[in-house]
Amino acid sequence: MGEVDLSGSLLIVFFLCLLAVICFEFVNGFHDTANAVATVIYTKALKPVYAIPWSGTWNFLGVFLGGVAVAMGILKLLPLDDLMKLPISVGACMVLAVLLASIVWNLGTWYLGIPCSSSHTLIGAMIGASIGFTWYYGGSGVNWDKAKEIGLSLIISPLIGFGAAALLMYFLIHVVKAKALFHIPKGENDTPPILIRLLLITTCTLVSFFHGSNDGQKGVGLLMLILIAFMPMKFAVNHTISNDKMMLSLNKTEQVVARIPSTDATVKATVLKLDSDIAKTKAMLTITNTKDTAKTYKFRKAIKSVVKGLTALTSDKDLVLANQDRAVLTDASKKP
Repeated sequence: MGEVDLSGSLLIVFFLCLLAVICFEFVNGFHDTANAVATVIYTKALKPVYAIPWSGTWNFLGVFLGGVAVAMGILKLLPLDDLMKLPISVGACMVLAVLLASIVWNLGTWYLGIPCSSSHTLIGAMIGASIGFTWYYGGSGVNWDKAKEIGLSLIISPLIGFGAAALLMYFLIHVVKAKALFHIPKGENDTPPILIRLLLITTCTLVSFFHGSNDGQKGVGLLMLILIAFMPMKFAVNHTISNDKMMLSLNKTEQVVARIPSTDATVKATVLKLDSDIAKTKAMLTITNTKDTAKTYKFRKAIKSVVKGLTALTSDKDLVLANQDRAVLTDASKKP
């Protein structure tokens, strides 16, 4: 497989995948919109015609300003390195399996009125697709360390939310004792006092924003998965860094590594391995713009090995490094 030609049936499948992401986000939207706007609409703090666009705007801002940490965390569940080495059709099958399973389960639970989290659905679909991928093609399979990390957060976060809400409710009832907080709205114009109204609108805004910065990132992760599956060569290495800049960074890194004291056996082994990996990477640097898939992924593997060594050194708290040297190593580990 060389340069990917998105034409014919492959282009159709590509657009089908994009459409499926939009459908998933749409389903996710009517799953979770009520969570953000229910309080302001029920209490008459905002009318539905204002509450829903307001919530949607802040959801979008959450996605736009929230970074891609959540999206990347979800992607790390999948065996991306193994996936990118196989034909595009394999990646397309995995993407469609994840998207269709998520959409069907979300729609089914919504129709039957079963409480369901889109996050749990998507993560379950990704793990299932990864296991199926491993059965057929082998490879590393699911990143279980990342799965445990995400799973733990999905278990702990509802418990923290439940506990915090219960304590806050107890505080408001027994300490604040403000009757306005517990007033049941009656009639169209029975709105809360202005301060309570502003508080409700603020909570709606924050829930919407943080929903976008967390839940909304799932759509970003799915779009990234589609692009990686259909255009793997573009994501195998960072094409925005020129060969000259990469070589300069490797040379600086090599000089710093040469100055690291190697009295500790573990550090010595890491330094020796890193020296070898840097030398291999420098020798392969000229192939970063090639259309040869095998050589490109070999180069990617060498880069990842260098980054792994650099991370091991910079995270070693017992290793004494000059601030400038540590900055060089940290910067080099982030460039690929």
